[in-house]
Amino acid sequence: VLSGTQMALAYGSGISGRSGNPATNQGRYCSTCHAGGVLPTVAVVGPTSVAPGSTNSYEFRITGGQRIAGGLDVSVTSGSLTASDPGTYLNLGEVTHSAPRPAINNVVSFVFSWTAPPTPGAATIYAAGNSVNFDGDRSGDAAEKTSLAVTITAAATTPGEASRQSLPQLKVDSYNKLTGNMSLSYGPACAATNHNIQFGPLTAVSTYGWSG
Repeated sequence: VLSGTQMALAYGSGISGRSGNPATNQGRYCSTCHAGGVLPTVAVVGPTSVAPGSTNSYEFRITGGQRIAGGLDVSVTSGSLTASDPGTYLNLGEVTHSAPRPAINNVVSFVFSWTAPPTPGAATIYAAGNSVNFDGDRSGDAAEKTSLAVTITAAATTPGEASRQSLPQLKVDSYNKLTGNMSLSYGPACAATNHNIQFGPLTAVSTYGWSG
């Protein structure tokens, strides 16, 4: 049988299944074992709209609490996580700490990377942070959880290209540097109708449309 001190030291090298993710371990997080301390504030900071297949950097912050040290567990509903911060590692696909990290100016901070799935959709990053008093026991600590919803959006159409990859690109036939006038040509697909060309500065886009 492990004593409380031994269990605390074992989890001091990280744990998975405690991120607060409802799909993992019934949504449990570090408060299952650690209690009695001042409750911290936790947050995941990073982009909330990303491109399919892109890799993005996030920061997890533990603010307040015991203001001595802290650890983390991060999971995600889709895509894949990378333990990009020295002192962290992947445990069953989740990012966790290899040792409690000391607080700097009352904040414990970790960074990690997430690669979005290859298709548009939605994902949620779940994270839990444990603020510890570093006395080798589970009492006098406190944990909190959070989540961040991320939208995986289709890449926007590049200016100067057709709106569908199967359509031919616009071609610049001539350009007058003095007047700014440009001549374009475009070969629509057979039987294509209802065409639109958008042009002008991004702050004031105009549209020219025709049928046939």
